[in-house]
Amino acid sequence: QPRISNTASWTISTADLTAWGNKVKPTAQLAYTGGGEYKSGKWCRFCKASAACRKRTEEMFAAASGMSTPAALMTDAELGAVLEKADDISHWAKSLQDYALSEILAGRKIDGWKAVEGRSNRTIQDVDAAFDRLRAAGYADALLYKRKPLTLTQLENVITAPKLSELIGDHICKPRGEPALAPASDKRKDYTDTA
Repeated sequence: QPRISNTASWTISTADLTAWGNKVKPTAQLAYTGGGEYKSGKWCRFCKASAACRKRTEEMFAAASGMSTPAALMTDAELGAVLEKADDISHWAKSLQDYALSEILAGRKIDGWKAVEGRSNRTIQDVDAAFDRLRAAGYADALLYKRKPLTLTQLENVITAPKLSELIGDHICKPRGEPALAPASDKRKDYTDTA
């Protein structure tokens, strides 16, 4: 379940649960056999078939097709409508890529695509042995290691949040966050330069 405004637990009577089950059973059986009407929406991100779902794909490609003006730039209303879909489109594109990669790795051929080795970073296999050799060559620990303070979260794990606040609370500040785009339904206050 989505974590935002989530209900962690709830209670329902056996009679109500059975009544609900009987109500949705015909629709569930229809869906299980591949029948029924396909509907796309926010819930698709929780569906295992959303990456390859034709209805979902049609909706993603239709997001920009409702433009009402032939102008080179979108109107504010069109921009808002496309932005509303942008989050869904990015999630869908990522799930589509993940699905295609897993299918290719399972032996399926996807026209025009293949699996390749991704970017990799070099690592030291045995840090202790390697650094022993560097020390033996005359390099001091001060050159081989960086000393840096723990983050606030790490300090709270060591000292506890209340004790940390008591000891250095006057040195802790929370700077203003950078402006971020959010739907109008977001509960946070509007960002202003004067705040």
